[in-house]
Amino acid sequence: MTPGHVQVFAIEPTPKPRQTRADRWIKRPPVLRYRAFADEVRLRHLELPTRYYHVVFVMTMPSSWPEKKKRLHEGCPHTDTPDKDNLEKALLDAVYGRDEHVWDGRVSKVWGRMGLIIVSASSLDLNPPIYLDPIYAAAASSRAQSWRSEVPWASTRRSGFRSAS
Repeated sequence: MTPGHVQVFAIEPTPKPRQTRADRWIKRPPVLRYRAFADEVRLRHLELPTRYYHVVFVMTMPSSWPEKKKRLHEGCPHTDTPDKDNLEKALLDAVYGRDEHVWDGRVSKVWGRMGLIIVSASSLDLNPPIYLDPIYAAAASSRAQSWRSEVPWASTRRSGFRSAS
């Protein structure tokens, strides 16, 4: 993955659960969700650089929220559980299995209408709220979409992603 290259994957972010030895035969829902997530990541051939990466997890807003609250929170920082380190741990374990060689990376999480994982080989300049409409359109038209940083991320009404150089 070259610097400035951004990949978008329509995969619902899932945290890594604390597992026990019994999870090999007991089918706990959090463990099953994590295993399905890891399988999806591997199936889509999600790649992560071993350094200087930036992953943005777009967390799905609850369907019980009113439309006004969804409009207010879309693209804003996600400050609820799951923790960003558990999301990163799940992604790294799904991509690499053994991830001790990964030594530098940045993780962010924001609210969105659908679950997405956005991977960049360089740090993205995030100015909340983030305008996610072009990303939704790309995710809807294709299950995985790659872009170069020349694609205009910003809208006239809100800030967007810009590659920090």
